[in-house]
Amino acid sequence: MILAILYLCFAGLAWWMAAFLSREIQKTRHWQTVMGSITGRDTDQPMQSVSFRYVPSVPYSYHVNGQEYKNNQVYLHKQTGNLHWQNHKLINNLPNPVPVHYDPQHPENSYLIANPKSTIWIMVIFGILAFVVGLLQLLS
Repeated sequence: MILAILYLCFAGLAWWMAAFLSREIQKTRHWQTVMGSITGRDTDQPMQSVSFRYVPSVPYSYHVNGQEYKNNQVYLHKQTGNLHWQNHKLINNLPNPVPVHYDPQHPENSYLIANPKSTIWIMVIFGILAFVVGLLQLLS
């Protein structure tokens, strides 16, 4: 019974995370794109929740309406992590100049790469699997 409840909770969490990421991507559809300059390529930071995953951090600058802005956010969802070697490959393969996506209402908010939509579908599928296993546990 407890295992079934845990599976159902995991399913709910997976679906909530998928919905959250989907909403974040939807919010940025109206954002503008400008070319920016990468000012460094050698940084990533350990994630607080998972010690072997790292959040890429690439300092870059860009101009909007004649004003310079600086940021280091690579992915739309800031806490997207990769393995250390994956971050180095990602960071080293970014072009310079780089396309910067920014919020026209708040140009200081920007990112370089949108999170892949496949991540959302993976969460949905894991949620479905956990839900089915949870139901089967309840019925047995």
